Amino acid sequence: MTIESSPLARLAFAAWVSICAAAPEFIWQGLLQLGGHFTLVNLYSVILIGLILAFFVEPVLQRVRSRSWDVDEHGGHGVLPTVVLALAFGVAAVAVHECMNAYVGGHEHLPAQRQEGLKRGVDLILQWALVPFVVTLAWFGARRGRSIGWFGAALACLWTIAVGRYYTWDWRGTVMTALLCGLITVLGVLRIAHDWSHDTFRTLAFGTGLVVVGFVTVGLVVQGGLNLLGVTSWHVYTFGDLFEDLRFYVGWVLGLLIAPNPVPDLSRRRAGSGGAGSDG
Repeated sequence: MTIESSPLARLAFAAWVSICAAAPEFIWQGLLQLGGHFTLVNLYSVILIGLILAFFVEPVLQRVRSRSWDVDEHGGHGVLPTVVLALAFGVAAVAVHECMNAYVGGHEHLPAQRQEGLKRGVDLILQWALVPFVVTLAWFGARRGRSIGWFGAALACLWTIAVGRYYTWDWRGTVMTALLCGLITVLGVLRIAHDWSHDTFRTLAFGTGLVVVGFVTVGLVVQGGLNLLGVTSWHVYTFGDLFEDLRFYVGWVLGLLIAPNPVPDLSRRRAGSGGAGSDG
């Protein structure tokens, strides 16, 4: 017996994965903005807020989530390693916030500049998140039948092209993204049509990573052949294109791994009900 997740849970999962796919590009653009005017004041503020976040806010949140005050989320490695790790994550979290703030113009004084920065940030998130969002929904469509899954896969490819044209991507980037996202969609449709378990999306995460690695490898081989033939009027990948794609797909894979699993773990439920029955 399988348990289907609710439509709202599926939408939430698709949104979560999509935001993760867009996050690396957003952070990268923030780093570029922050790097242009980084000062010692920025460094001091990052360290100070990171200390408060690491040593107070995060431990309290961890205990609230676990509903227990006796929690060691770092595996009992000792006080000093725990302090170093907590500080590193705290500083990293604040640094990411500073990057985001720099990109959306949080330090600007004029309302018009802040609104423009916010609009730029929303547009960036949307153009990177819309494609994985629709691909994930197409995956879920495979639960309603293979024909619906294939229709969703075709729709995802067309949607990718539409997003690319709306945000004025170049044709090379649009076609490459549509081809790769089409392959990823087909992978998910085939997997979900035959398997719906707690491990499905973890498997899809690794499968998506393998598809991306294979696609990029073929693209680099073709690019190497073009270079040997002296073709300079057209390219498959430049370093900038490759780095941009990797930011996107790494975020996508991480999203599939860290988003709350939309498929309940039936083995734990059976174990729990079995334990209750044995006690009785």
